[in-house]
Amino acid sequence: MSLLSQSTKGKQLRPQLITIYGPNKVGKSTWACSFPKPYVADIERGTHHLDVERFDNINDLATFKTLTREILETKHDFKTFVVDSVEALESLIFKDVCREGNVDSIEKYEKGFGKGYVRSAEYMEEIMHMLQAITQKRGMDVILIAHAHTKSHSDPSELTAYDRWTLRCNKNMTAVIKDLSDNIFFATNKVYVKKDGMKGKGIGDGERIIYTEWRPGFDAGNRLDLPFELPFPKENPYQAFKEALALAKPKTTEELKAEITELLKGIPASDEQLKTKVVASFEAAGNDYSMLLAIRDRLREKMKKGEV
Repeated sequence: MSLLSQSTKGKQLRPQLITIYGPNKVGKSTWACSFPKPYVADIERGTHHLDVERFDNINDLATFKTLTREILETKHDFKTFVVDSVEALESLIFKDVCREGNVDSIEKYEKGFGKGYVRSAEYMEEIMHMLQAITQKRGMDVILIAHAHTKSHSDPSELTAYDRWTLRCNKNMTAVIKDLSDNIFFATNKVYVKKDGMKGKGIGDGERIIYTEWRPGFDAGNRLDLPFELPFPKENPYQAFKEALALAKPKTTEELKAEITELLKGIPASDEQLKTKVVASFEAAGNDYSMLLAIRDRLREKMKKGEV
């Protein structure tokens, strides 16, 4: 039988490897554990307020790997594997790398110069492939929970630096997680800005939200054609996620281009600088779907906020 005869076509929804990150106490563990039949690798010992099945005696990387292999290979009826948290897992990896290098600090591994962090990222890549196998071979969703911190980011396109939210782990580890996750979600409290003269005042009412697409202020991205914002209710957040997923509808490249063209018409002539900048980005994107999607979403957001 030829390979061509075995081709598949069309959108196929499969189990996902999701990383959700955000500030402390925003409800990341609650969100992850609302998924169907979760089992938690509770390295951080932070899910005891939730009615879920867990293993919380993970004091070394070997134990975590053994648990992960059992989730992959043994008989059970769990449908979601939750790892809480990335930072706690990173600490276990650091300990193993130090043991491998016979040093007492990750900074001293092979005489330093960041080699310990590079080696740790290799460990994490192996673990991410194990987690991918769980989604592919066991048909389970896998959710990594991570904390967030703000970090200064230098933007070469703007010749300036600004603060943005990112995962609170080493940059090498962050890169591996971002590359091998199907989706990166940023969960936070919704903030509204009220202008008072030249100043702005942040106001919040406890509403939480999940962002699914990249913005200058945070990392995010998804392969599920989800809207930019997802609701994050206190009760049964998985149901809200499932409903958003059911409504998600992918667009073709041509449909995205047509939508951007229509949105460009909404930019007033008085804002020629913005229009010129967007058109240049539009032309540079060509047929790159992710770039076109980002342009479309930025324009939508600006119009939603009344900025154009």
